[in-house]
Parts: sequence; C-alpha cells; structure tokens
Amino acid sequence: MPAPLTLDAPRLHAAIAEIASAIQARHGDRSNLCFIGIANGGLELARRISAAVDPTVPTGDLDTSFYRDDIGRNPIPKESRPTIIPFDVTGKTVILIDD
Repeated sequence: MPAPLTLDAPRLHAAIAEIASAIQARHGDRSNLCFIGIANGGLELARRISAAVDPTVPTGDLDTSFYRDDIGRNPIPKESRPTIIPFDVTGKTVILIDD
C-alpha cells in the first residue's frame, strides 16, 4: 500500500483548482450536476471543489458509517453525522467526493 500523501496548503489549493478545472471541462452544462461529500474528510473538500467549479451547484453530505465494508474490523464511530442531501438526485450527475 502506498504511503499517504500529505499536501501543504499551496499544493492542496492547486489540487482543488486542477480537479475543479477538469470537472468544468467535462461538465459544461452544470444544471444536472451535484456534489456529495462523504463524511468526514470529504465534506469540506466537496464544499471547496463545488465553490471552485460553480457555487450554484448543489452540495450534500453523506455519512457512510453504517455501510462500510470494513465494519467488522473497525468499530462503528461513536458519533455519526446526519446525511443531508437537500435536493433530488434523480437524473443528476452525482460526483461523490472523499478524502
């Protein structure tokens, strides 16, 4: 397994800008686009990418604590976040974002 990559602030901002640029290039019409951040690490990342792509694109939060494939090996967290998706995803292009 490769060692985790740690980014300093300038490299993180550059990575977000690069991801946003790729999404903008692929999804010129963003009317059917939405972002969903996966708790915990993907929530803030989803917000930042969404803001860089188009602040009008809806963004939601998904907590997968009870749906993990490693739930037998790792305990369920004592605290979980609510899943908040305040829009209908039917017919949308959903981009899931996690760290």
